[in-house]
Amino acid sequence: PEDIDAILPQTQCGLCGHGGCMPYAEALVHEQAAIDLCPPGGVDGLRQIGALMQQDPTPFETEMAKKAKPPLIAIIRE
Repeated sequence: PEDIDAILPQTQCGLCGHGGCMPYAEALVHEQAAIDLCPPGGVDGLRQIGALMQQDPTPFETEMAKKAKPPLIAIIRE
């Protein structure tokens, strides 16, 4: 799971339906989740996960491109 977790964006957003990036990575390893559940990872992340999991990401790429979110900038005020 560590290899998959390293690919994930570490936003801990839960958009994949899991409690964070590592739980999603573990679900992938145990074949309890699909490779296309991480919108913040975008198409590039999908392709990397697909390669690592030896799954073809092509059927998911169009939908992932629609779901992917652009990087955001956070402003923190102390």
